[in-house]
Amino acid sequence: MRKIGIIDDHTLFRTGLSRIINSLSSTTVCFQASDGVECLEKLSAHTDTDLILLDIKMPRKDGLETLEELRATGNNVPVLIISMHDDIPFVMQAMKLGAQGYILKDAEADELELAINKVLEIGFYLNDQLSRIMIQGIHTPALQNKAQHNFSDIELDILKLICQGLTSQEIADKIFRSRRTIEGHKQRLLDKTDTRNTPGLVAWAFRKGIVE
Repeated sequence: MRKIGIIDDHTLFRTGLSRIINSLSSTTVCFQASDGVECLEKLSAHTDTDLILLDIKMPRKDGLETLEELRATGNNVPVLIISMHDDIPFVMQAMKLGAQGYILKDAEADELELAINKVLEIGFYLNDQLSRIMIQGIHTPALQNKAQHNFSDIELDILKLICQGLTSQEIADKIFRSRRTIEGHKQRLLDKTDTRNTPGLVAWAFRKGIVE
């Protein structure tokens, strides 16, 4: 069973979310916390946590501060932001700080299950609505000359498909290449953009206007 931590300052919401997660076939709630301070304390006792669902607006230490501290201390537990805020700054900042996904609190249970699975299987989740919000948040014009980043045409194609949430195998099937070839291109994209993982690569692509 995949072990999930829930961090939110509203008890009723945590309780309802916990019931949904425990009702799924492959997930169970391993701890709950009401803010970032309590989250960090409980994570130290639950080192086998597979993923945390993290709210943004909380007392004492909010979600973004918690996420920043986790990454600064080398804790790479997957983080799926769950928030009522769909404002561009919140989504952009969460992805830049190292969140693997972002989902709204009014999402259906099926989307929550999909988001958890995507984060744990491919390391990234944004639905179409939030992807559009990310694109709208790009205030710099689209790059006139993508060659300045020394990307090949196939690397650009792969980057765009990664931003659509496709796995390496799905990309391989789509463009008729082997999975090993796709993984090689993906590593070169990480190297060229100086990013560490798929969420960082996606956030970079949106910020730079590569994804249109």
